[in-house]
Amino acid sequence: MLREICMSESLELYNVNIERTILKSIIFDPELLATARSKLTKSSFYLPAHQLFFEAMCHLSNSNQAYDEVFIKKHLKGKFDENSMLEVLSANPIYNPTPYIETAQEYEQRRELLKLSNSIREKLIAGESPDNILQSMGGSAKNISDINSAGYKLQSITDVKEEKREFIFKNWLPMPVGTVSMLPAPGGVGKTWVLIQAAIRYAIEYPDKQSALWLTEDPASETMMRARAICEHVYRVDFNKLTNFKIFSDDDVPPKLIRNGGFLEGNFHKLRKSLRGYGFVGLDPIAGFYGGKENDNSEANLFMYPLKRWALEDKINITLLHHSAAEVRAGNRSGSRGATAFVDGCRAVYDVRRIYLDAQNTQLDPTQSSKREFFLTKDNYGVIKFLHNNRIRLEITPPTTAKEIEVSYENITTNSSIEMPIIK
Repeated sequence: MLREICMSESLELYNVNIERTILKSIIFDPELLATARSKLTKSSFYLPAHQLFFEAMCHLSNSNQAYDEVFIKKHLKGKFDENSMLEVLSANPIYNPTPYIETAQEYEQRRELLKLSNSIREKLIAGESPDNILQSMGGSAKNISDINSAGYKLQSITDVKEEKREFIFKNWLPMPVGTVSMLPAPGGVGKTWVLIQAAIRYAIEYPDKQSALWLTEDPASETMMRARAICEHVYRVDFNKLTNFKIFSDDDVPPKLIRNGGFLEGNFHKLRKSLRGYGFVGLDPIAGFYGGKENDNSEANLFMYPLKRWALEDKINITLLHHSAAEVRAGNRSGSRGATAFVDGCRAVYDVRRIYLDAQNTQLDPTQSSKREFFLTKDNYGVIKFLHNNRIRLEITPPTTAKEIEVSYENITTNSSIEMPIIK
């Protein structure tokens, strides 16, 4: 059936007259080449002769030479098609070729889509898995879409509709809706406990919505036991009623979104599709989903941008856990490890820290083992108005399950000040 549709005479893949008109218009008015070459490429033309003519025009323009039929013939030499040029010259030029250019782009998209569909068919016949095919076609689909991408839309500032910013966890750890948030901390501080508690809070506060966590470093059974302990000893709620709090199975392998400097569209769309309809999403840690170079800002931007668009378009909050290199000292903007683009892509960042007896952070407070301090180190949308302070303490684990840990730091220079940086 697919082959019959593709081979049908009703499927138009090019229009010779449109191609001739574009080329003649450029020859007639050389200034039109700048407009044409900003939207068209050699492959935008179907006939080989037309491809060569357009390519020659661009080359001659780059060399500051005239690009009429005389110079095109001289440039192409033995490749010049006399009959095709006569047909181009016989076409009627137009002063505004934009509609013709857009139509040529549409035909190019049709041809590329047909090539892609044939490639998919061949891979299916060869027995390739659907996931591999979807992964391989992600970039191709984007390239085809970019051929005729619409321009950007502008609007008057006075026409913008006011939308009040929504927040979740206003009385606990406020986070803006429609954004990505982050909780950086060293390993073992307890940030996963915080994320589990957040998912439980969301499930309780919004019983008609759903929360989901993908904790890549812990088995599902461990997450379940922690969630049950929080329900019983912190919130005093029935654990069995948390049916709107979901976690991923141990059998699922977390998708890497960056590979060899490129963004894996297929993996991202599979992740987003799996979490469609969830209002709060927690991913632990960033490294479990990233796949790129930790200190590479360009790759980190590729990773963060789709997450930001996802949160904005679906009006949800996505919270990421991230490792910091060591216990954060006073004066640090954030303890987030690696590329700064991770923090830049978030609208709220809370550094999670243990509670110490001394300003040098050398002696843990054994009476505060179930609590952590949260330092608001980034606040773009004003969560500070709910906190009234950029530094708060919260109980993250049941006191009965908290472990008292003795930690000794050797050869570490500490800052005696415990003042927080100013939030801007």
